[in-house]
Amino acid sequence: MMFMFIIGFWFATIYKRWGTTGMLVSLIGSAVLLLGIVSLATLNQWWGSVGGWFVQQTPLTMGAWAAVLCLVLAGGSYLTLRRAIPQPRHPASDA
Repeated sequence: MMFMFIIGFWFATIYKRWGTTGMLVSLIGSAVLLLGIVSLATLNQWWGSVGGWFVQQTPLTMGAWAAVLCLVLAGGSYLTLRRAIPQPRHPASDA
């Protein structure tokens, strides 16, 4: 749950910082990175090893890996958010 919250928070921060263009670029970049990893694993026939690694993990180690991933994403969202600036309000749009 925390992992999904942090991913959502980071994408919201990206939207706040760079707008729609930043969201589009980050989503396309994430998709390309994920497809590249999947393609690499498929071409090198690593899926058996990947499955074996997951089977060997205990609930404690899976929780630790998730916590490390959450810390990395939280750090990235913090670094992105601290540079975000509030958007100015336009008085004409309040009407």
